Amino acid sequence: MREQKMNLGASLRDSLWVVFSIAKKLGPPGKIRNVILIFLFSPAFGQVPVFHSFPLPNKYETLEINKALQDKTGFIWLATNKGLFKFDGINYRRFDDNLPDENVTALAQDSTGNIWFGFGNGKICFIEKNVIKPFAPEEGLSPAQVSDILFDKDGALWFSTYGDGIYYYINNRLVPIGYYYRN
Repeated sequence: MREQKMNLGASLRDSLWVVFSIAKKLGPPGKIRNVILIFLFSPAFGQVPVFHSFPLPNKYETLEINKALQDKTGFIWLATNKGLFKFDGINYRRFDDNLPDENVTALAQDSTGNIWFGFGNGKICFIEKNVIKPFAPEEGLSPAQVSDILFDKDGALWFSTYGDGIYYYINNRLVPIGYYYRN
């Protein structure tokens, strides 16, 4: 610890020596010398980034954030191992009722603004008008954990799983990749 303090002092001493050496070469004190010194060393005192922390509602609960999404209206959505959270910049809202699993693993937003989320147990839900609804295609869903969800330019739902492949939903049919589907 003492060596670190000495090195910091030596570094500060060396920096001051550089400043005084430059000042001496610029000549006697005056407006021009002072202006040059200000411009020469002002980048060293530039803006310092400001970070704000927003602790989750129960600061003693250990949460793992699996995914984060900022929706089209500016809200931040967090998929965690303890449910789904929506952050409005001040407060968190926890969506934990009617979830098929506590471990939310994937997040996406469709073109109509609905938030879609996948779970560790392979289920998928979406929020429409602040109501959680299950996505339940006739074919059923994979039991493997949903790793990601996205929507293509045509609005088709795509999702990937850990160990069970990629799927897309088109014409009210869930189709695994590698399987050819005819209308």
